Amino acid sequence: MKHLRILPAAFRRPFFSQGSCPACASGWRRRWSHRWRYFLRFLWFCALGSTVPLQAESPREIYVFGDSAVDTGNYHALPGYAPAANAPYWKGPDGFVRLSNGMMWPERLYPGLQLVSDPKLNGNQVNFAYGGAKTDANGSGLNEDLLLPIGVQTQLDRFEALVAAGRLRPSARSYAFIEAGPNDFFETLGNGGDPVETGAQVAANLAKAAERLAHAGVRTVFVHDIPDFGEAPLFYGPDGSSPNAVAVRQALRGVTVTARAQLRAALESTKQRLGTGVNVVTMPINDLFTAVRTHPQAFGFTNVTGAIYDETNDVMLVRDATQQAGYLFVDAVHLTTQAQRWESRYYAQVIDAVAGGPQQRMARLADGAFAGTDLLRSGAQAGGLNRGVPPTARWTPFVFVGGNTLGAETVAAEAGWRFDTFGALVGLERAFTDRFSAGLAMGAFTQNGRVAGDALHLDTNGGGTWLFGRWLVKTVTVRGSLGYAGLRAKTRRDPAIPTMLARGTANGEVWEVYLETERGLWQGEIEGSLTLGASCKRVTIEGFSENGAPGLNLRYGKFTRDLGVNFGGLRLRTTGLRFGSVRVEPTLDLNLDYETGDRETGVTAALIDNTANPTTGRAAQGSRFRGVVRPGIALVFAPAGRLEFSGSFERGQNEFRRQDLTVTWHMQF
Repeated sequence: MKHLRILPAAFRRPFFSQGSCPACASGWRRRWSHRWRYFLRFLWFCALGSTVPLQAESPREIYVFGDSAVDTGNYHALPGYAPAANAPYWKGPDGFVRLSNGMMWPERLYPGLQLVSDPKLNGNQVNFAYGGAKTDANGSGLNEDLLLPIGVQTQLDRFEALVAAGRLRPSARSYAFIEAGPNDFFETLGNGGDPVETGAQVAANLAKAAERLAHAGVRTVFVHDIPDFGEAPLFYGPDGSSPNAVAVRQALRGVTVTARAQLRAALESTKQRLGTGVNVVTMPINDLFTAVRTHPQAFGFTNVTGAIYDETNDVMLVRDATQQAGYLFVDAVHLTTQAQRWESRYYAQVIDAVAGGPQQRMARLADGAFAGTDLLRSGAQAGGLNRGVPPTARWTPFVFVGGNTLGAETVAAEAGWRFDTFGALVGLERAFTDRFSAGLAMGAFTQNGRVAGDALHLDTNGGGTWLFGRWLVKTVTVRGSLGYAGLRAKTRRDPAIPTMLARGTANGEVWEVYLETERGLWQGEIEGSLTLGASCKRVTIEGFSENGAPGLNLRYGKFTRDLGVNFGGLRLRTTGLRFGSVRVEPTLDLNLDYETGDRETGVTAALIDNTANPTTGRAAQGSRFRGVVRPGIALVFAPAGRLEFSGSFERGQNEFRRQDLTVTWHMQF
């Protein structure tokens, strides 16, 4: 590592399943006996309700510690540390100078953030970071003007003093961010020390900082990875392509790879010692910058190795504002505000995953599965079974095709969603007597789902079998069905970061029991009847991983939703108007639904290759009580075809307001 001693002394502030049975008869019997037992066990929930804790709230207190990567003004607030005359560093409306040419990521994410050096400090969102800080108590020792007690441990001393004085009050909803480390390496390399030993010390210091924050009451601590600082303009210079410069950058890359492994190990050990009540998260900063360097144009950058300002000579290298917008670095080691904007977006996605956001959205896969199977079940029960048919000695085949769009708007913290479903099935039905008929249908559906706009796409395919029947008991018609469907869903999660789509494949299954009774109230041109019924459903999605988004990939655990709906209402329909061979039949259903079973769907997932704890995101299913209005119109083409249009509008207290539109075609042969 001696060749690394080429570093100048001018740098002060761094930047930044299920397993399958054997293919034999006994294996087949084991699989299906297991599924039937599984199905029978879930029936218990049909008459029960349950409650689940709400989604975790947003952070209330924010504390930032570290070096110039997160310092929004403390360094230049020091007496005698004003920026040079030509420096492009941005002075914000608060009067403090950033080590960038615009806003930085901490203030983009948390606009109320204050500086600890601000005499007006009176909030609970505070930035303690100083440019030049190391992970110990001091600043970098390469220059005498930075021999100040501004390191991370000193910053924590000040934080603990403010907590002890009652000026800061950490809570379970507090977030703390620590970003430091490169200054320690710069000092070591400039003095000819061993960077591997420095990496171990940096890891120990950062782990100690996380532990101190936990003891002070902070329950979620984000610790940034060590970036590949050898890719900064400082290590390119005028001879950046020379063999010596390339060798230096390669050696530094090895240093940072080792340092990241040391940090992960130290943080994992600390987290285990602190227990499950504290979440120590690795913020994978290097994943973002690797993506930026690999695909600069996708992020809007034209130059990722040069700088717009020469700090050593106080000279602007790029004066045109349009050209500056294409640069990753503002000087030899600091990032431009354009880079800070991408940091804030990326970090927001990591924070969202730690808070359970993607998990909450993935819970909508259960709603989509129910929408698909509901469409096919309604098709299995459509046609002759809904009208009186004479007894026959033969089975009558039928075909059903239909489409449905179901959506809910965004309410409170719940993201809006929409599922577009197309399904088809074929079946046989037979009227055994004038009071009893039954049938069997098999079908499949395909579905496109979108949650929170384009943040999550769910492309689902399902297929299954339904047994159904109709019984006339005196003046009451009873309709029932039993169905099973297998599912396969492809997920595509877009974190709004170029080149970082996360894709996964999930398998699942749905069981359903449906029962409805209808009794006529009056007849005439407008017929009225009373309907009462219930349905019991269970969807189970096996665990799966999403891959493709560095630092944002998630591993989802198996999740299940049990749903019961009791419904009752008034059904109105006319005898219809005839136009030649076509009869038009308007209908109107007015229902009140009461939902039992799981109040929310909880989905647990863990960030892959991260020290963060697995997090559960919960999606509410709407109110227990819902009013449903379903108008419809059917075109009956003698003798066997029926085209039906219907829609529903659901309202329930102050939660989701859902609506759907369905078009179906049913034909008997």
